[in-house]
Amino acid sequence: MTREEAIKGLKVLRNDFSGYKPNEEMFDMAISDMECAVPKKPIATLDYTWGIHKKEAVCPKCDAFLNHIEFIGDQVKPTYCEFCGQAINWEGWKWDK
Repeated sequence: MTREEAIKGLKVLRNDFSGYKPNEEMFDMAISDMECAVPKKPIATLDYTWGIHKKEAVCPKCDAFLNHIEFIGDQVKPTYCEFCGQAINWEGWKWDK
């Protein structure tokens, strides 16, 4: 079973138990944690802070800056967002803004 299939199954089960609040919260928490574990590609953007535009990679879940692209180049990139825990997939990713 893939994480995506498990997430889908938990969402169906959550709806069946919607009358019992603790289970609904439990399912929401489990779904959120499992969704974070599925790697997603970062979003390419420009940061114009201080009037200087820099290439940035942004977390697809919480919009936090992952790294300054022009500074990290081919160095090791973060595998997860330090703010929300979203797994990051850099494979084949290019900054294309």
